[in-house]
Amino acid sequence: MGRICFVNTTPFWGGGEKWHLEAARSFRSRGHRVLVVGSPGSPLVTRAREAGIETAEVALGNRSWLNPLKHRRLRRLFAEHRVETVVFNGPADIKTGGPAARAAGVRQRVYRRGMGLPVRAHWLNRHLFTRVLTHVVANSRDTREALFHDMGEVLPPDRVAVIPNGIDLDEFDRRAGRSVATKDGDEAVIGTVGRLTRQKNHSQLLDVAKVLADEGVEFRLRIAGSGELADELREKAHRLGLRDRVEFLGFVDDVPGFLGTIDVFVLTSGWEGHANVIVEAGAAGRPIVAFEVSSNPEVVVDGTTGFLAPCQDVAAFADRVRTLVDDEALRGRMGAAARADVEARFTQEHVMDMWERFLGL
Repeated sequence: MGRICFVNTTPFWGGGEKWHLEAARSFRSRGHRVLVVGSPGSPLVTRAREAGIETAEVALGNRSWLNPLKHRRLRRLFAEHRVETVVFNGPADIKTGGPAARAAGVRQRVYRRGMGLPVRAHWLNRHLFTRVLTHVVANSRDTREALFHDMGEVLPPDRVAVIPNGIDLDEFDRRAGRSVATKDGDEAVIGTVGRLTRQKNHSQLLDVAKVLADEGVEFRLRIAGSGELADELREKAHRLGLRDRVEFLGFVDDVPGFLGTIDVFVLTSGWEGHANVIVEAGAAGRPIVAFEVSSNPEVVVDGTTGFLAPCQDVAAFADRVRTLVDDEALRGRMGAAARADVEARFTQEHVMDMWERFLGL
C-alpha cells in the first residue's frame, strides 16, 4: 500500500492533533505506511514517536508559503518518502504543504476541515481549493455547509465528503475501566472537558452553575482543561459564591478516566466543528447537555442521548441539567442510549472505512 502522510504543524495539543494521531495509528493498523509531519517538539510528534510512527519535524506559520526553503524542504520530504496521499490539518499546512506536495507528485492532496467556520474566497484560497487540493473532508455537515458559504462557486461538491470523528472503543474501554461516578453523599457530579478559551464558553457554564446553586440543586461541577482564561474563570467562580461547588482540575490527559467520575457531561461551546469529547462522553455512557449550535445536533440525539438547549440560553441549559441531576433513572437510560449511538455511528473502524472508500485506498 502507498504511503499516507499527515501534516499538522500546530504546536499545541487539541482535538485536531488528537484526530491526526488516532487516524495515523488506525491507517497503520490497516497495513498502510504512515508518516506524521509536525512542529518540532510538538505533542503530536512526541506522541506519534511513542506510538512507533515515523515522524518528521517542520515548523510552519501563516507566511511560510512565501519561504522557498520551507517549500523545498517539504517537497523533498514527500518525494523521499514516496508519499501518495497527504492529509493536511490547517491553513498554514495547506498553503505551504499543498503546492509542495503537488510539485513532488503526491497523487492525493487532502484537506481535513475541522472548523465550522467559512473559508474566505480570496485568490489564494481559490487557487488552493481548485488547483492544489484534490479532496476535502469535513468532519460534520455543519462544517461542510460553512465551507460552501463563500467557496461554493469554485468548489465542486463531489470533492467534499462528510466523515465524522471516530473513537477506538476498545482502547477507550481499557482506559475507562467502566468506572462509576465518585460522589460526596447524594450530590450529582457535572463535568466538562476543554481548553479554557472563549470558544468553549466556560463563563456561561459558571452562570449555569449559579442558577442551579440558587435553586438548591445538590451538585458538584468539575472542569478539566487549561488555558488563558484559567485565572479569570476561577475569579468568577469565587465571585459567584461557587468556590465550594466548582473544581478546576487543569489539563487532564486521561479523558476516559475523568468521564468515569461524573454523572452528566456538559458542553457550553459557542461553536464546534465536531466535538470529540461529546462522542467520548457517549462512549462512557454519560448523558450530554449542550447548546444547539454548529454540529452538536449531529452528535447529540435530543431527548434520547441527552438534551440540546437554545444557544446562549442559560436558564434553558440549567433546566436540562437539573432534569438529569434530579432523575438518576433518566441518566441511566440516556447514558445507555448514548453508548449505543456511539457504537452505531462513531467507531473508529466505521469512520476509517469511510475514509478508505472516499480516497479509494
